Amino acid sequence: MNTFYLAGRMLRTFLRLFLALHAVVGAFGSSTSAMQYHKREMGNGHFIIFMYGAIVPGDTRQLLKVINHTPSGDIFGFALHSPGGDIDEAYRLALYIRSVHGLTIIGDRNICAAACFLPFSVGRIKLVHPESKIIVHGTGSADGLDNVAALNATNKIAGYARKLGVPETIIRKMVMQAPGEVEPLSRADLVSMGAEFPADAGR
Repeated sequence: MNTFYLAGRMLRTFLRLFLALHAVVGAFGSSTSAMQYHKREMGNGHFIIFMYGAIVPGDTRQLLKVINHTPSGDIFGFALHSPGGDIDEAYRLALYIRSVHGLTIIGDRNICAAACFLPFSVGRIKLVHPESKIIVHGTGSADGLDNVAALNATNKIAGYARKLGVPETIIRKMVMQAPGEVEPLSRADLVSMGAEFPADAGR
């Protein structure tokens, strides 16, 4: 089986994946609600784990319950759609996803913002739909003003990102971009961390 055949087969799998992501999005609530999980079989013995909603303490335990009895080698990847949430829990999710060598996926019109960026960043392969948005920013206080707690939270997420191998150019945006600014990462930013855009091939 030659390299070109394998590459074409993988690309077709990725394109089917993005079609599946588009079809499933409507079955979930808003990304701002509590995290919901769905395990979907992709037809080849492998599973995609859909993770939609805000990240809260205990989500890693909940994820392990959802994938109970599923061998790690059968998990194709993790599709994320989240506004962020608890930074420590996001880091725990990232460590787990990295431990099983899973892909991370941001599907059509999905958003991965703030703490959600940590689990996305560790994907063995990071698949991004061109119509998705991946956003990093600093942490602010409830009144919109910087305070010690908010600055500590910003430093914490930047420190975790550094441990996970995120490029320094993106970490600087994470630290410098104000919470009210929601400029998504550029394609160049995402490519710098190894993200791929397989849906482009279907255009």
